[in-house]
Amino acid sequence: MDGDRHSLSSGGWNVIFGRTRRSRRRTARGCSSSSEYMLQRLGFLLHLCAKSGALSRGLCLHGALIKRGLDSDVFLSNHLINLYARCGRISVARQVFEVMRERNLISWSLIISGCDKAGQASAALEIFSNMPFLPNEYVYAGAISACAHLSALWEGRQVHAFSFKTGHAAISFVCNSLISLYMKCGRSDDALVIFSGMPAPNLVSFNAMIAGFADDLQFQRSLDLFKVMNQRGLRADQFSLVGVLGALAGAGDLQSAGGTSLHCMALKLGLDRSAFAGNAVLAMYSRSGSIREAERVFQLIEDKDAVSCNTFMAACSRCGDHAKALFVFRAMAEGHGAEPDSFTLAGALGASAGLASAHHGGEIHCHLLRSGAPMDAAVCNALMNMYAKCGRIGCAESLFRLLPERNLISWNTMIAGLGSHGRGSQALQLFEEMQAAGVPPDSCSFSGLLAACSHSGMVEEGLALFDSMEEEHGITPGPEHLSSMVDLLGRAGRLKEAEDYLKASSFSEDHVAWGSLLASCRLHGELAVGRRVAERLLELRPPSSSPYVLLSSLYAVAGRWGRPPA
Repeated sequence: MDGDRHSLSSGGWNVIFGRTRRSRRRTARGCSSSSEYMLQRLGFLLHLCAKSGALSRGLCLHGALIKRGLDSDVFLSNHLINLYARCGRISVARQVFEVMRERNLISWSLIISGCDKAGQASAALEIFSNMPFLPNEYVYAGAISACAHLSALWEGRQVHAFSFKTGHAAISFVCNSLISLYMKCGRSDDALVIFSGMPAPNLVSFNAMIAGFADDLQFQRSLDLFKVMNQRGLRADQFSLVGVLGALAGAGDLQSAGGTSLHCMALKLGLDRSAFAGNAVLAMYSRSGSIREAERVFQLIEDKDAVSCNTFMAACSRCGDHAKALFVFRAMAEGHGAEPDSFTLAGALGASAGLASAHHGGEIHCHLLRSGAPMDAAVCNALMNMYAKCGRIGCAESLFRLLPERNLISWNTMIAGLGSHGRGSQALQLFEEMQAAGVPPDSCSFSGLLAACSHSGMVEEGLALFDSMEEEHGITPGPEHLSSMVDLLGRAGRLKEAEDYLKASSFSEDHVAWGSLLASCRLHGELAVGRRVAERLLELRPPSSSPYVLLSSLYAVAGRWGRPPA
């Protein structure tokens, strides 16, 4: 079975069951009876099954216990609860717990922790509330963790008060759970009180605080605490690295020496080879556009998971290397590494769209159809986008009509696709269908609509849409909408009107919009407006030389080959 991949071989089990006579005599001397020795042997085997995920062998042992009448023993029942909880069979673990005639603290601790880790936090709290005797620190930690997963601040405070009353609140195991609880509930100051009151915070305590401050957008406090942790001589682990990288990303400081020094620390400690920490370093370089460093980190990760591949594929596509992104996907599809998920498929389809390769995109679509795997909205939207950008607008439209459920991105993708193919009337009709379906538009919806009007020469319709954004839909136009409007009016030759729109806009210093207007002036050979636009554009100091090229081309169209007037 799949659960036995990490279990012992048959020879290993024979060694455990058939120890030498000398070993059996030596072990038996320490036990009061042969039955006690047998219980310890069976408990040890169940522990091995739980540790290695050997569910099928554990089931065999459970059957042997029932056959011998040992399934009612508290010691063995606790091992069974641990086995089923760790192997993802929490319902069976609860059945074992329910039929136990006698339970001890370990029984309650195991089932509470198991329910919490299995995503049944409410059940864990219900079991905790029914405990007939005083909890210990492990029970408290499990109950507090369940409160954290539920963001149940009031219940968490009750458990905190109870642990304080029984003298367990100062134990580091409980303190760390309380820190996580208050951080997840947005009470960072309460978490800091717990942390400050600990006589000797350990690495888990620091990690919880660092990650909690980063999640609460208090990035500087997270970075300061990481420095304190290093000053106290605590060696960072992968959780420390991921937490502080999250803080650096939030502070927008990934490109500074801080991110590089953290990577150096990860290399020194050997943390970058694990997928958990390596993915965080990979994401750091991906965000900063350092594709070479990202590729080096990706190659060093030993057990690459889907997140590793998805992050690197996104980095490649962001830098325009769509072919390399497809190469990573092909390696995954052929069984080399992690299994592709919906994010992988969407990324591969996005890379196909970037290459305008209907061939590669069609292969991925066929792979999806052959596998029979359900396609979620993200994959369907990526398929539509791919076909639209590869010139197969009919395929994109067919997919759109076949979608059982359409989200906002589905509508926006189809509107943008129709617009890019010059089908402005169809894009406007689809927008009306979208509103009739009760889907409110967003800023991207109007970007696609205005572009559709521009490509189809539908000036009046575009102007009406632009005016309706704020008046009817409460959406404030952004610089991308202004650029679309300038392009719409410019293509229609209404250059003075476009210039007036730009001057009156709050984005009058957007060099992209001015560049679009200058291109329209060149298209229509309008030298007077073009000179004014060029002067304004040069005042803004755009990062490229395109304004000079456009202005030169404009003078050439007007036959002005000599020196331009001062």
